[in-house]
Amino acid sequence: MFFIESEGTGIHHAPLAIEAPALAYHVDRDTGERRLVVVIQGEQVDEREVAGVRYPGGGNGLCTLQELEFVREENRNTA
Repeated sequence: MFFIESEGTGIHHAPLAIEAPALAYHVDRDTGERRLVVVIQGEQVDEREVAGVRYPGGGNGLCTLQELEFVREENRNTA
């Protein structure tokens, strides 16, 4: 999980209406490589939608929601 310090910064953030945990592929925009991830968190940060992910082999990551291809598309947005 990640934390965004917003108090006194002018940054607006709010949770995204996504189902978590959810399986997705993180797609590298430069190489097209797809890595399986577990999405554990989603936040709206100003105009960007970001997601916290865990890799099955270990480790955490952060990416934009647009870089993810959800295995079950209904997990993308439950609103």
